[in-house]
Amino acid sequence: MRDYIHIGPVPIDESCAQVGRANYRAQARIECRVFKEQLERKFPDGEFVVKSFPHEFGTYFEVVAYFEDEERIDFNFGTYEVDRDTKALRAREAAFEAEANTPTNWDKEAKAKLADLSDDYPFAFKVSE
Repeated sequence: MRDYIHIGPVPIDESCAQVGRANYRAQARIECRVFKEQLERKFPDGEFVVKSFPHEFGTYFEVVAYFEDEERIDFNFGTYEVDRDTKALRAREAAFEAEANTPTNWDKEAKAKLADLSDDYPFAFKVSE
């Protein structure tokens, strides 16, 4: 069965857009997209997606890591099945690795991307030094 793990909207020690605040939707989607790209750099076998969730103050966004449950990873002997299952197993391992070792801060590339994007938007991204 296909499942996912919540990773978060931004690295652990970084501030993020707050649900219900002005420009939340735009800022959160950008932060999540940049965080997703950072996770893909750190965990290249992972399958990371920005997902929306309902909240009493509106919709919030977060990065999740998709994976196949172990019961669905079927090790057949055909080339296609082995390749697919190996990829599924690596994505599963990457999902749990990302959960256990979520970055605490933006990496260099993410900081540069957020700095570039802040020029195009009226709200400021707070990035730790």
